[in-house]
Amino acid sequence: MTMDFGEIRRLTQASVQEFPDAAGGFGHFVISLAAVGDMIPKWGETPIQRDQKLRDFYPTEYWLASTVSSLAARNGAFSWTLEGPPRTCDHIQEVLHMSDYGAGWVQFMEKVSADLYTQDNGAFIEVIRDGKGAAAPFLGLAHLDAGRCIRTGNKEYPVIYTDREGNQHKMAWYQIVDLTDMPSPVETMNGMQMCAVSRVLRAGQIMRDVAMRTQEKLTGRFAGALHIVSGITMKMIQDAMVQAQEESQTRGRMRYQPPVIAGTLDPSAEVKVATIPLADIPESWNSEEERKWFIAVLALGFGCEYQDLAPLPGGNLGTSQQSEVLHLKAKGRGPELFQKLITHHLNFRVLPQNVTFKFDERDFESERIEAGIKKDRAEAIKIYIESGAVTPEVARQIMEDDGDLKHEYLEMMQRDVTGDQVSGDEGRQQEVEEGVIPEGGILPDEDLGKLEKQVKDPAYWERQTRRFEREMVEEATKLLEDIGERVRKRLTREIRANE
Repeated sequence: MTMDFGEIRRLTQASVQEFPDAAGGFGHFVISLAAVGDMIPKWGETPIQRDQKLRDFYPTEYWLASTVSSLAARNGAFSWTLEGPPRTCDHIQEVLHMSDYGAGWVQFMEKVSADLYTQDNGAFIEVIRDGKGAAAPFLGLAHLDAGRCIRTGNKEYPVIYTDREGNQHKMAWYQIVDLTDMPSPVETMNGMQMCAVSRVLRAGQIMRDVAMRTQEKLTGRFAGALHIVSGITMKMIQDAMVQAQEESQTRGRMRYQPPVIAGTLDPSAEVKVATIPLADIPESWNSEEERKWFIAVLALGFGCEYQDLAPLPGGNLGTSQQSEVLHLKAKGRGPELFQKLITHHLNFRVLPQNVTFKFDERDFESERIEAGIKKDRAEAIKIYIESGAVTPEVARQIMEDDGDLKHEYLEMMQRDVTGDQVSGDEGRQQEVEEGVIPEGGILPDEDLGKLEKQVKDPAYWERQTRRFEREMVEEATKLLEDIGERVRKRLTREIRANE
């Protein structure tokens, strides 16, 4: 299933769009390397700076960092299978398990997922080949640091990678795989995305700031208000505070500081205090409610379910049917999107044509829901048949159209695979399959009439034609796989002999 770049070149030549050369850059956007403050640059202005800021930011908010970690681990743990010639599949399986220079598939997927969720530049995979060209044997996959990859917008050399020594490498289309889950339609952004962290950034900054304020307040280093005191001297207040600090240090208090108490020399003096809050949380702030909404924002931004991040809170959250529908919708947004991205690139750009990669992760909750939906459809079809609205034959066709009945099962029922019972010359019961004449070539008159009726039926010949076509396709596929295996081995020997 290797992609032919000649077709892509012809498409770009016929298109009205103009594609830049492989010089790099982001169109008219200026990439400045000047220092930026704590504020994260706006999306699209300075992409390299923004991605670095995003990397620095997301570990500082524990819910956000945990979400990235949880989903990256989920993606790395997905099971997968290979379909194709046994020897080729065994070799490809070994190669994939040695991804990222032997670190393994799980660690490789976790690195790719972390970049996919936290970098607007997306995630990048190096396709290591034994030689140049798309026909060169595939040797392995490796994660490329998204911060070292620059998108060029050129289809033949889409990425420039800068290694640790500062050397730049123009990556050909068959050497690189770039992944994005929300690519930008802005042409000059060269396929960059708005990553999941960018989508939830504002909410994450608020929660991070609240957590930092709470931590600093607990450590006793946070000046939350200004107190204006009358009836007592400043010297007396300062002495009382120093004495309280020394007492806390002596007692080994690391976080909690009791209230400071100061007495006056004049017992009759009236002490008045006016407090001016400097940085206080709004009165309507509810930490528990805000946390619930923040988790909901994370689930929406990362394309997962609320339950993937935290238990559902109590209260009236809708009917069970609504929960099942939300589960199926989230399943299509998150896990399946990631799986389709990986599957598409591996099958159409990396793996040999006779090998197919697919994820084999079972979702028991989805299977339970789908089984319930099939049961509802079956009960509806039963009502149609009993009411005479449709015949059993039409009902079977409806089931096939809905995916509840495999086509081969429908064919088996149509041709009555149990066969017709006929008596043999010794009185034993024999089964005659459709179109098959028993030994001796003699059929009773009634069975001969059935056979004549079959051969005159156009549906009979249509079924026989489909069966013949399937057999021929299976034989041709086996032959092509054998030829392809021999050709690859011969090319590999020739390439290695010429090195």
